[in-house]
Amino acid sequence: MKINKPITVKNTGEKSKSFFFKLFVLISILVIVIIFLVSLVMNSIFTRHATDTIQTSNQKILSQISFNFRYMDAFVNQFIVNTFEDKKTKILLYSDVEDMSKLIEGVDYLDANRYNSPFVQSYYLYNAETEYFFCLGKANVRRNKDEMYDREVVDILESVKPYDALKPIARTIPISPFEIAYKTNVYTYVLCSFDPKSDDLTEAIIVNIDADWIINNIKAMTSKQLGQENIFMMVDRTGTVLGHTSDDMFLTNVSKEPYIKEILSSGYPTGIFKKAIDNHSFYITYSTLEESDVTFISISPENSLSENFLVIQKLLAVIVVVVLVIGLCASFIMSKVLYAPLRTLQGNLRLLFNVPPADTYGQKDEFKHMNNVFLKLKTDMKNLRDFRNNNLDSVKNQYLMHLIGASPIDAEGIQSHLKQCGAKLTFDRKMLLVLYTIDHCQEFLKNRSSNDANALCTAIANEIDRLLEQNFICETMVMRDDFLSFINIPEQVTGYDAMVDLIKPLLSSIQKAIEKQYALSLTLTISPIIHTIYNIAPVFKTTLLLSKYRLVLGHGSIITPEIENNMTSDSFHLPVKETKDFTDAIKKEELELSEKLCKKILYNLSQNAIQDIRFGLSYVSLSIIDTVNTIANNGNISFDMDFITFNNEINSMETLDEVREHYLHTLERIIQKIKESKDNKTHDIIEAVNGFIEKNLTDINLSSTMVAEYIGLTSKYLNVLFKKHTGSSIAATINAFRLEKAREMLLNKNNSIDSIIENIGWGSKKYFYTCFKKEFGVTPNVYRSTKE
Repeated sequence: MKINKPITVKNTGEKSKSFFFKLFVLISILVIVIIFLVSLVMNSIFTRHATDTIQTSNQKILSQISFNFRYMDAFVNQFIVNTFEDKKTKILLYSDVEDMSKLIEGVDYLDANRYNSPFVQSYYLYNAETEYFFCLGKANVRRNKDEMYDREVVDILESVKPYDALKPIARTIPISPFEIAYKTNVYTYVLCSFDPKSDDLTEAIIVNIDADWIINNIKAMTSKQLGQENIFMMVDRTGTVLGHTSDDMFLTNVSKEPYIKEILSSGYPTGIFKKAIDNHSFYITYSTLEESDVTFISISPENSLSENFLVIQKLLAVIVVVVLVIGLCASFIMSKVLYAPLRTLQGNLRLLFNVPPADTYGQKDEFKHMNNVFLKLKTDMKNLRDFRNNNLDSVKNQYLMHLIGASPIDAEGIQSHLKQCGAKLTFDRKMLLVLYTIDHCQEFLKNRSSNDANALCTAIANEIDRLLEQNFICETMVMRDDFLSFINIPEQVTGYDAMVDLIKPLLSSIQKAIEKQYALSLTLTISPIIHTIYNIAPVFKTTLLLSKYRLVLGHGSIITPEIENNMTSDSFHLPVKETKDFTDAIKKEELELSEKLCKKILYNLSQNAIQDIRFGLSYVSLSIIDTVNTIANNGNISFDMDFITFNNEINSMETLDEVREHYLHTLERIIQKIKESKDNKTHDIIEAVNGFIEKNLTDINLSSTMVAEYIGLTSKYLNVLFKKHTGSSIAATINAFRLEKAREMLLNKNNSIDSIIENIGWGSKKYFYTCFKKEFGVTPNVYRSTKE
């Protein structure tokens, strides 16, 4: 007879412990490998980020330098033309040699103009008929063509042809006529006039721009933002150095350098690449000005990343060690958690096979625990399903966002998901996008919390969708602070104009409804036609660009692609002359003329493409800041303005009307400060005049001429200024002071009238009596007797 014995599990327990150890080792190895891979990825990301930082910084610097060089070139061109047309220039070019007074007057005037342009090293005026050069610079001289100390400019004039472009020529010239041995680097601009019949040279103006002045400014800019080790250079299309952070490289030909060859042969105006030079790695960034054939190059050593990267590596090592310790602890815990089901199964098997309690590994009812886990899992799944049903709009919004994203889309998958979310769109019909942009967006967000703004945006999107779906199959989504509608167009409607005519009245009514209900103005942009689901993203990108034309059309407008056809993008020119007239009016404190010119400039800009309008606005802003800085330097006035802040303010404006108002407000503030400064100076002059008169009252020679010499102004100008602000001339004021002093002295009977006249510096006794009676109504004797 066989006896059933309880099943023993001692060996099973030992195997279980061995399995737990293997599980712990396996998870630990996995954690270590993951941490190692993550650390490598993080190290790569940090390195790439540091590299991108230098590249981005280089690109910004080159962009700024290119803009400054373009601005300097435009300014010099205008300066040369203005100087050439100036009457004083004509005096030097056409006056007789013996007419020295006119020549001196012309030289002094033009030399003063040179001082207003700090980067102008010198310039020459050449009369081909007399073959004389007038040289203005450190020393103002006149030289015959054969005696000209700058021989290279003679060669240039002999080779120049009619209609040659006004472009800079890099060269080295003597510092002055008396220091020929000492050289300086310049960019030379030549403007010539030719006889229309014979094409013979008649006269010329040659301006030398100080290359060192420009390069030093670039050095200061690059060393401040990129460090002292960064190298900057300018080269022409032949590889000749037009500017370099090292002075001895000027006019050196570097075309044989591998990285220069790569830049000149690339065919691209801008670019970034890594290159080994002299066994060291460098990041090379370049940008080419096509109109002047000048390429700006920035060379940054790779080891400039080392210091910051070393700190990052140390920090990363500490993080890896900490995460490794935490990971091993987590591995132990995870192993126990993963081992638990096996332990539960083991316990259930013991119960199933009637294992005695003494041999059971633990007394816990782990099966019940597993049942509770499954019940909890079932509850969580139900809660998750309910959450999904309650958040269909949010999920649908996310899938719509995929349609307008830049990355490739899974068309079938997105359509399926949208259908599950209840979307009504069909992608086998033509479609239009309508972008709703909130006008005065900053005001909209100003006094609202993030949650309030999101709730309000959702409500507006629902209202737009409700109004649209009365006539169309559509979906409207919230996109940050804007809204986007996808609208299916009926199949019977063909042609873009017909589509716009169909939806435009409804869009206008939506604008009015939103403004009435939410007190919000919306600018609408209608996209081009969408034929397939795959061109939604590029069409959306085009629509975003079109929405920028709100700057021209204003708030509450409806923008269509037709706007781009009305803009002259191919013939854009910077408003150089208009801007100069505008800034000149500011300097002259002519507010009304300034406002008129400002409106004219903005109107002309508004006829161009949006990117040209923004560029033109930056140019006008820069001109205003340059004018303010010039006024501040000349008049000791503080305006507390800088280009970056001012330009950012202009770029934040949504319409040209806002830009105009900001410009006009700035003009009023500038001109008001100039007037206040002048009033303060005039007040100081008046006080100084009165103080000098009172101090020197007894001097018989005291006169307006004597006062003017003390103040440092001409007698005529001081008299006009004094009378304008006091209503009295200086001579009359001197007499008034003397008469008042005499009146005071008459109160003392010990002072004789003759001694009083002498003490107040009065020359004629008879004239004194006449003036005293005219001032006080009685003679001095009568005045004294009445006071006694």
